Parts: sequence; structure tokens; C-alpha cells
Amino acid sequence: MAELHVQRKEPNIWPWVLGGLLVLALILWFVFGRGDEQVGRLADQADSTMQSGALMGQQGTGTQQGSAAGQLDNVSGPVSQFVQFAEQGSAANASLSHEYIANGLRQLAAALRDITGDEASGVQVRPRLDEIEQRADDLQRDPMSTGHALKAREAFLMAASLMGQMQNDGAAASATPVQNVMTAAEAISPNALLLEQTTEIQRFFDQAAVAVRALAEGRATGGRM
Repeated sequence: MAELHVQRKEPNIWPWVLGGLLVLALILWFVFGRGDEQVGRLADQADSTMQSGALMGQQGTGTQQGSAAGQLDNVSGPVSQFVQFAEQGSAANASLSHEYIANGLRQLAAALRDITGDEASGVQVRPRLDEIEQRADDLQRDPMSTGHALKAREAFLMAASLMGQMQNDGAAASATPVQNVMTAAEAISPNALLLEQTTEIQRFFDQAAVAVRALAEGRATGGRM
């Protein structure tokens, strides 16, 4: 009788292997794929929020700028330019050439010239303004001079005094802004280097801008308000 050779059939594990790999792939996709998708959504939300915030910021800035411009509607170009100079400039940028201070004095003189007439409370305005501009020229004529603080103080005091005459002439309702300018001018020491007094210089221009605006608006509305 012939012997039958029965060959044991080895179990086929490949379907299980493939099935396991498929399950593992699904798990990995669920964990990492959906995580990336969520991260992407969060990134999109953050970007959208940032864009919205930037737009709101731009709108807010525009509103503030419009408000500041509105405050200068009733004043002339030279007055507006000096106010902007004081608000945007910084005496911390002053140098031996004193360009910042000289430029500020010239713009202040131009603003006062534009506001007032030939006289203020019986005082001749034009010669005073010419002297202020002359002091501005003196500051830049000799960068190494030790007399710059005195020249600047003289110009500041002349400007403050002239503003006082304009205020007395009925250009503004309150004398406080002009008094603040005089106080700031007197704070400049003629015995100290001008570059060591940048804080006092900036305070003078800041106070002068407030006073000039008040004088200009007072003139625009017909004198005392």
C-alpha cells in the first residue's frame, strides 16, 4: 500500500500582519494626522485673530491721528508744524550742531509771527522774533562755543515774554500755559552745557507748543474764549 505523504499546511500569517499594519496606520493617523489638523486649525484661528487685532489697531491709530488733527483744525500751517515738532521730536537727539534746538526756535518764531500782528500789548513783535531767530543762528555758528546755554536761554525767555504780551493782548483766556513756558525757560542754566539740559529743553518746547496752540485758537475764535 502506497504511503501517503501529508504535508502540514503552515498557517498564513500575512493577512494578520497586513491587518495589524492597517490598524496601526489608522491609529497613527488618528493620533498624529488629526493632531496636525487641529494644530493647523489653531494656527489659522491665531492668524485670523492677529489680522483682526492688527486691523483694529490700525483703525484705532487712525482715530487717534484724526482726533489730534482735529485739535489743529483752527490753527495755521506754521503753528501746526511747531506743535508737531514738539510732539514728535526729542531733545535727546540734540548734538553739538544744536540743529534740533535751532530748528525748534525757528519754527516757534514762525508760529508766533503767523499768530500775531506787528504789535502785542504795545510791544513791537517783529524785532523780537528776529532776535529769536538770530539766537538760533548763533547756536549753529560755533559748535564748540561754551555760550550756547546762555544763547538758548535768552531765546527761550524772549519767546516766553512775547507770548505773555500776546496773552495780555487778549489772545487766550488763560495765562497758565504762558506761565509754564516762562518757568521752563528760566529752568535753563546759562552756566551748564546745553547738551546736559536736554530734559529742560524738551520741557520748554512741550510747554511752548501748548501755549502756542492756545494763543492760535484764541485768535481764531476772536480773542478771549
